[in-house]
Amino acid sequence: MASMFRSLARSGCGSHALRILVLVIAVMWKSPAYGQIDGHIGLEGRVFDRATGRPVQDAVVAFNQRIGEIGGSTSYIVTDSEGFYQFDVRPLEGAIPSMLVTCETPKGNPESTAPLYSFLRPETTYRRDFYLAMPRRQTRCRFGPSGN
Repeated sequence: MASMFRSLARSGCGSHALRILVLVIAVMWKSPAYGQIDGHIGLEGRVFDRATGRPVQDAVVAFNQRIGEIGGSTSYIVTDSEGFYQFDVRPLEGAIPSMLVTCETPKGNPESTAPLYSFLRPETTYRRDFYLAMPRRQTRCRFGPSGN
């Protein structure tokens, strides 16, 4: 392979051939993204303070899949210092998905919901950002792992 590139370089076609080879490898290279592994979905996004636009740390993000009146599952995760969250879940057949973000602070408990498609396609990553009406001077939630 190396000798082929040397001969192409000597003939003046090397850079063009190398570009084509890189393009072919890039198209053929397939590494699974988060949420694109054996039927799972990815859910990711950030939680922001609606008034300031700053990220909200330690907010609790819940992903619920409801089946009928009492069935289903709920997964929880806490946002990091940049307000980022990320789930990797297997969608339940026939479930109605929903998301909720809550934030406990000494001055109130803002929450927000975000719409989701009624049918989540496996091996897809969905992004949903949330905007909380945070109490003044509160930049993080109280009871997360890095909260007070």
